[in-house]
Amino acid sequence: MRSRIRWSKRTWFFIWLYAVSLPILSIVTDYLYHVWTHHLSRSDVYFISGRSLILYIFTVWLLTQFVRRLTKTEHNYQLVVTELETFIEHHPDAICMFDLEGRFTNVNTQFEELYKTPRRTVLGERLLDFPVIPPEFLFESQQVMKSVIEGQNVVRYRTTRQTAAGDPIPVSISAFPIRDPRGTLIGWAASIRDVSDEVETEKRWLQSEKLAAVGQLAAGVAHEIRNPLTAVKGFLDIIPTSKPEKQKEYAGIMTSELDRIANIVTEMLALAKPQIDDMRLVDVGAVLSQVTRFLDPEARMRNIVFESAFGELNVKIMGHENRLKQLLINLVRNAMDAIVSERRQVTFAAETRDSWVVIRIQDTGMGMTDDALHRICEPFFTTKEHGTGLGLHLCRQIVEQHEGRMQFASTLGEGTTVRLEFPAVSSLRVVPRSEVGEQRDKIGQYVG
Repeated sequence: MRSRIRWSKRTWFFIWLYAVSLPILSIVTDYLYHVWTHHLSRSDVYFISGRSLILYIFTVWLLTQFVRRLTKTEHNYQLVVTELETFIEHHPDAICMFDLEGRFTNVNTQFEELYKTPRRTVLGERLLDFPVIPPEFLFESQQVMKSVIEGQNVVRYRTTRQTAAGDPIPVSISAFPIRDPRGTLIGWAASIRDVSDEVETEKRWLQSEKLAAVGQLAAGVAHEIRNPLTAVKGFLDIIPTSKPEKQKEYAGIMTSELDRIANIVTEMLALAKPQIDDMRLVDVGAVLSQVTRFLDPEARMRNIVFESAFGELNVKIMGHENRLKQLLINLVRNAMDAIVSERRQVTFAAETRDSWVVIRIQDTGMGMTDDALHRICEPFFTTKEHGTGLGLHLCRQIVEQHEGRMQFASTLGEGTTVRLEFPAVSSLRVVPRSEVGEQRDKIGQYVG
């Protein structure tokens, strides 16, 4: 870039020299022409020479002003370039730039420190030859790279990279295309932030949240388990003196109470599962279709109209596919359980709105009071006769793990609507793994 500036100065110097020499040459030739051909008087020669001299002085002044302004503009341009280079070099995030062939054109000091690789070994190399992407993340990185090549910006994409020695690094990547003044794509750039401290902070925060909830959960567990245990103990005391037909009845009640304890323990174990860190791209449309096919027979058996409205939803989110299925199945089953009237319908809909995936589950059940609506996600709070009160608490935990939002709206006698919102990644076509090798040659790079 600076070499172009030096070349520009030399060019304009020759232009200025040519422009200054031209009036001088004009004066000399004008003088000689009139003297030799017309034999003018000395006063006429002075007049002609004075006119040419004035023209010469004006031309020199005009060119001097032009060159001065040009020099100032170039100085400001070089100052901006220096400031930009300084900003990139000392930025706390790792910054790297690539050409269309996927070769490194520039990296900063933080990039060297993050990946523990000298700059001289990186510049000019293809990203595919630089092992920063773990093999298990190549496929999803290729999807993100395609979105950048197609002109989209990728903002705060959470993933994992690795150093030259193979040590994993949790990072947040923002990538964007680089275009020339005509709008032609000439390359792309990425900023990579090491979020190891943030991940550890989030883990500690989640752990503290769990510890803070232990007291509340422990009290609820003690209460919920003590009641069926008391019933079981009471029936065990009276069974020896009861008639055989009564013993069978009491055994059935005890089995029911023990099943209730088992359900509580199962849901408590689900709540205690640690959060999984390695989220993947999940096709929301595919998950919704699978949940619909799974629950449709159950809805028919319960004589419920199960209406799905999401069409060809082509959008992805970062998440855990199985946990998302668990979330949706729990919420749809809750909607089915709430229906007690003749209007027996559950609507399962989804759409994209701005950069969010919005999923809506609506039932025509009995609805909830304002008090129940505010307490709906509290552990062990339930409006069901045989509910444990842990299902929606688990649902809220899953939604929070996916950085989403869950909202409830309910009207007594009309029904309840659950609204889920998840941040969308992009609406990219899923490229089969068999095409990854071909795409590498075509695109030539992955997000760094």
